[in-house]
Amino acid sequence: MPFPTLTTDRLILRQTSQADAASIFSIFSDPAVVEFYDIEALQDGSQAEEILDRHQKLFESKRGIRWGIALRDSGTLVGTAGYFGKIEAYSSAVLGYDLSRTQWGKGIMVEALRAILTYGFAQYGLNRIQATTDLDSLRSVATLKRLGFQEEGTLRQSGFWKGKFHDVRCFSLLRSEWTTIRSL
Repeated sequence: MPFPTLTTDRLILRQTSQADAASIFSIFSDPAVVEFYDIEALQDGSQAEEILDRHQKLFESKRGIRWGIALRDSGTLVGTAGYFGKIEAYSSAVLGYDLSRTQWGKGIMVEALRAILTYGFAQYGLNRIQATTDLDSLRSVATLKRLGFQEEGTLRQSGFWKGKFHDVRCFSLLRSEWTTIRSL
């Protein structure tokens, strides 16, 4: 299967490549972007190349797909989003996303995720999409709720990053719910 390119009014969601290393480094070297991630802020370009390599391997293994989020007018890569942990037998996957701080508050991530959710339910064979957030990641919680995700509860010490365990909030969205939301 070729890598699917998705477009929205302001965005092109495309496959990332090693040519995106400088943009990935810029995004992931910002401590605010990785505050709730299982990585520290990047310190050198080789770490960005490793992230891009993981994106490629994720797609090749059919365990997920991660799009680069590029601004349509400039082609600038400003984030990534997609699925990992895909379980074919359960038609489920986990959603993950990140965005350059310069783009926060502009509706970019909601726009990107709408396209990714539509693809996930219509072409990627998903019935359930799950997302988890740190308890304090209020921007992420707001994004998920805006898209119709339902909070299922707190998973106690389910996350481990930056040397300690964290409680996370679990959210999910079902295909039947997305179909209803999209028709409103």
